[in-house]
Amino acid sequence: MEIKAAFKKLALLYHPDKNNGDELMEERFKEINRAYQILSNPFEKAKYDISFFYEKEAASVSSNTSQYTTYSQTNSTHSRPNTKRTYSKPKINWKENWIATAYAFGFTLIVATVVMIGINIKKYVDESKYQATLVERRLIFDQAKVAFANDKIEAAVQSVNSLGILMPEEKDIKEYKIAIFESFVFEGETSFNHGEFEEAIDYFELIEKYSPSKPLTLKEHLAKSYQATNQPQKAIALLEELLSYNYRNLEIYVSLAETYRDIIKNNEEALRYYELGDKLAIKKYESVYGKAYPLVMTGKYLPPAHYKLYSGLADIHLKLGNPEMAIKTTKWNVKIWPDSSKCFITTALGYQELGEYEKACEAYTRAIELGASMLSTINCP
Repeated sequence: MEIKAAFKKLALLYHPDKNNGDELMEERFKEINRAYQILSNPFEKAKYDISFFYEKEAASVSSNTSQYTTYSQTNSTHSRPNTKRTYSKPKINWKENWIATAYAFGFTLIVATVVMIGINIKKYVDESKYQATLVERRLIFDQAKVAFANDKIEAAVQSVNSLGILMPEEKDIKEYKIAIFESFVFEGETSFNHGEFEEAIDYFELIEKYSPSKPLTLKEHLAKSYQATNQPQKAIALLEELLSYNYRNLEIYVSLAETYRDIIKNNEEALRYYELGDKLAIKKYESVYGKAYPLVMTGKYLPPAHYKLYSGLADIHLKLGNPEMAIKTTKWNVKIWPDSSKCFITTALGYQELGEYEKACEAYTRAIELGASMLSTINCP
């Protein structure tokens, strides 16, 4: 209120309208107005004081003093006593300063201590939980080993798998788990190679269910084991899965065709897979030999799957009542595999269905020469 009252009094005194537009009075009025704007705003006043104490506005203060002196000398009727104001820097109370610093340091130390204690407590609790978890997992592992020793193989594998991702301290469990699945692969492959398909299925299915790694070769062997044990739907499901992996497509097409032909007795579906295999084989032949592959190819270096493909394709044409296509296919077979008695038997049966008995007997005779058994279904002198 004191500052406001002083401002009003001086503003009336130095207002340009009260002094006939005197420029010096106008400048003085501006200074008074600026001073009021600073002093009436605590934030601006604080800024001004800080600048003043650190002598950042020394030039400005000097300039204002000079102007005021000039004004006093030229206009004596409005002069005021030129009282020189002196300012002194505030004295620093070092004792209070040190006490405040000590309090701040002590508070910081207390906070830091509390935080470190909290961190250490959490670490201790977490470590205790971790160790307790390791003990529980170790108990599960010990139970799994006992189950495996008592031939409860699947239960043992389930227990080990339930542990999920293994901890760094569980290296022995990881090695044990790997050893289990390696033994399954060995036992399954051994049984498969010995024709013990039921036993092979037991091991292969354990690998399918629980192993993190499922080799495609083992899937194919499991499918063949299903075929051998008259489980065609399971075999087909696995073979179709192998096709999705683009695994040995030609061999898988042949295996699917044989499953439909020999087990399910669905010759139409068998023909579809044989024809898919045929298209794939021709594409491979052309990629190696070009369009002239029929003129240069031999069966010497072709895998057995190619022979099974074309002998099966000729056979299925014959079963579906299409002897012309059967004969056409066997002509290719005879060219590529001239020592195959089966090719000549199929040719003989095709010609017999067409009523061309002389050609049928020629093919049949050649089949007998190659070691084929006598067939009562072919009538030759």
